[in-house]
Amino acid sequence: MEAIWKELMVTSASYEDVTSRNVYGARTGGTAVSFKCHIKFDRREAYTSDGQLVTFGGTVYMDGIYNVSKGAILNLPDGTHPKILNVQTFYDEVGPHHTTIDFEG
Repeated sequence: MEAIWKELMVTSASYEDVTSRNVYGARTGGTAVSFKCHIKFDRREAYTSDGQLVTFGGTVYMDGIYNVSKGAILNLPDGTHPKILNVQTFYDEVGPHHTTIDFEG
């Protein structure tokens, strides 16, 4: 990755795959996967990949390629756990470059 891109990754966050749900439906996560990232808080309305109009709260630009599911638990540095709305992997001329997570606002 380019040095300039790496310089933007000043924040740490994590995600956890959901391992179970309690009797109230709350998600329980497994082992947290930590990563360096840049978080852009940007409230906007947009359509998800399944066609629903939702309010996005922002985007996490991950330093690298991660296999994050939409059902995973996102742990932001401020202690919140917003719902993951969209996960994308972006490519450059040499292959996979980075992963982004759009989260609910």
